Amino acid sequence: MKHFDCAFIGDVNPDIVLTGDAMPVPGREIFCGDFYLTLGGSTSICAGAFSSLGGSGVFFGRAGCDRMGQFALEALRECGVDVSGVKTLAGTHSPVTVSFGTPDDRALVTYPGTCGLVDESDIPVDEILSSARHIHIGSFFLQHHLAGIFAGIFEAAGRAGITTSLDAGWDPEEKWDPTLFELLRFTDIFFPNESEAIAVTKEPAAEPAARRLAEFCRIAVVKRGSKGSFLSSEGTNLECPIYDARKGKDFTGAGDSYNAGFLCAFLSGMPLAYCMKYGSAAAALRISADRRTRPFASLPEVKAVVTEDTERGCPNFR
Repeated sequence: MKHFDCAFIGDVNPDIVLTGDAMPVPGREIFCGDFYLTLGGSTSICAGAFSSLGGSGVFFGRAGCDRMGQFALEALRECGVDVSGVKTLAGTHSPVTVSFGTPDDRALVTYPGTCGLVDESDIPVDEILSSARHIHIGSFFLQHHLAGIFAGIFEAAGRAGITTSLDAGWDPEEKWDPTLFELLRFTDIFFPNESEAIAVTKEPAAEPAARRLAEFCRIAVVKRGSKGSFLSSEGTNLECPIYDARKGKDFTGAGDSYNAGFLCAFLSGMPLAYCMKYGSAAAALRISADRRTRPFASLPEVKAVVTEDTERGCPNFR
């Protein structure tokens, strides 16, 4: 039996990324400045970034038996992710996300494809629990029909001493399935962005939302874009700014890269403050890189960013 730092369960798909100075307008046509095809999907990006940082990862999910699925699986392999747990199904189509990115933000349009077809038979619970020391689930709201199964996996993981994390993503239907909170009760780390955290909790801002979420999960980390990140855990609150010296070219996947950097530090036993720094560094390198040649940062690159910031004596936390 192979042993992995992290087992990933979620979406396998490519991103078609268009970048420019403005978002599309209904009924009009605009030009973009650049275009590329890259590994996408919240869980896949996190897995690729995590393995590029030196962590060992194995992926479980479904991919369509098509060129998009083949592309995504090959991209995961190139990052070092074991994809033996991904099933490809004849006659199905892989998820695809089109990302429109500007210097300030991005908007996403996703065809869910096989992501919504993942079922209990695709998730070998005993194998996962015996082969990984951490479990990460992404794109919960594209797979919310599995909420009960995910809660059972996380509950069993807790009993076995295996840590867990979750990135629910945005709910396209904006129903915000309340069964999420049942899953959070067995979750060590929850990684929503600010909009998601506010929508889920109905709180007015990121900080009270994080505190509210920390009443359910062990650690709530709210990613706030240019405002950095805010963490709440068992009465402790931490804030970490972004590394703004690295200007963003494209923000697609920044939050998932943050997750990977945070998890890399967390599984290395670092304090939560440094987990946030590693997350911010991984995100900064993600948004400032040329995705076609270097989609993810290496661990030495992330360490260099963290060290540089520390040497500048920047006020990092409160």
